[in-house]
Amino acid sequence: MAMTRELRRERVTWRPDVVDETGEATAFKATQVVYYVLSVLEGLLVIRFAFKLFAANAANGLVDFVYDLTGPFVAPFRGIFASPVEEGTVFESSTLLAMVVYALVAYIIARLFFIMSDSTESAYHS
Repeated sequence: MAMTRELRRERVTWRPDVVDETGEATAFKATQVVYYVLSVLEGLLVIRFAFKLFAANAANGLVDFVYDLTGPFVAPFRGIFASPVEEGTVFESSTLLAMVVYALVAYIIARLFFIMSDSTESAYHS
């Protein structure tokens, strides 16, 4: 007597609207906000890094605005590593370090949202 088994494939989809009452959807939305804020900050820091690297004119309004806006975010990391200067161009290592640290902090915050959501059910449904 031969035994046969039927294998069934299930499609798994993310449906936050189904799990709204568990808190997972709220954690998901909060995580999206964290990553959006991180994206804006990282974008500004990349622009700052490029301006410094290519010796942008600090008297220009846009350049000055970006420096003023990102200065407080880079300030805690100044002086940790040297920033070599050659003919006006600056390889600002403090900006790169700030980008890495802020990305790690955002990831930790996003993970905490899911840990703190009191859901015991999975957010995946077939």
